[in-house]
Amino acid sequence: MLAAAACKSLAPALLLLFLGYSGITSAVPGDVAAAAVGPAATGLCQEPVVLEPGVSSVHCISPAIRMTPGQVININLLYPNPFPADQTVAIINQTAQLIHVADKLPVTPNEVYTHHFVTVDTLMVPPPTGQGLMVRPAFSEQHRLLVPANMLESEISRTVNIHLINTLGVEDVASCIECRCPPELELKNGGGVLCCTDCPSTSLRGVIEYAMEYTTIYRYES
Repeated sequence: MLAAAACKSLAPALLLLFLGYSGITSAVPGDVAAAAVGPAATGLCQEPVVLEPGVSSVHCISPAIRMTPGQVININLLYPNPFPADQTVAIINQTAQLIHVADKLPVTPNEVYTHHFVTVDTLMVPPPTGQGLMVRPAFSEQHRLLVPANMLESEISRTVNIHLINTLGVEDVASCIECRCPPELELKNGGGVLCCTDCPSTSLRGVIEYAMEYTTIYRYES
């Protein structure tokens, strides 16, 4: 219980840390850098679907993320708000995964490795959300995190730092996704986010568009 409370209290601080840092490791060449995310894009959420009285499900998609084979990006996205603005709700469950924008099919981990994504705990849970590939399955048990009305009005509350590693055509995938450091920058653990740079790739594919999709199930609180 104490550990969970501590993580929850750290969520805003972790997000601010990543927001200030994220530009350092974004190794995006030339014109692709300017097109990494659409201008001022916020993605979209579909209309809520009522599952049972008082319980609704909302499906959302983030702004498009453009990557090339072997590219590593660490960027900030403005996610759409899946919650009603006029009533407090309790999050029951949530799933998230990376998809291809073109066909909406899931992206396999051997194409793009989701290193992490970090946000405040009222947008995506568990707090703070930094689990990367671990959020693909649904939660094993129900959550009851309360989201007050108007909680996500500010942009900072809907900003997600996401770190993706495209491994298409990459021969040494392990070194790539482990972000191994060269000897002159080697950390105590031999790797880390500071050493995540573009990986050599033999793939001839051009720019590919991805997006993060997430589905939230919530219950209205009286």
